[in-house]
Amino acid sequence: MGGILGLARRAGRLVVGDQGCRKALAQGRARLIILATDGSERTQKTFRELGKKAGVSTCRVASKAELGRWLGRDQVAVAAITDDQLVRKLKSIVSGAGDENTRG
Repeated sequence: MGGILGLARRAGRLVVGDQGCRKALAQGRARLIILATDGSERTQKTFRELGKKAGVSTCRVASKAELGRWLGRDQVAVAAITDDQLVRKLKSIVSGAGDENTRG
């Protein structure tokens, strides 16, 4: 999981943080929203709703600290992958990724 997210980050196909993810959703670039399992209820609810409205899947995969470690930051509560191929690869290795919402 961390390897794919790191690859997405290095390839410029990953957006990290609240504002960046909101912008990617608004521009139609987000393909999968990744939420930290220990992120705030408000953040999780907000991005599940934004994802549903945009037809973008969401998944919860790791703690904020672990996501941050994978992405070269202290902590990450929300990130978005902007590449369909990387999303397919991620979903193939993570059981349940993208089950909260579906991309229409």
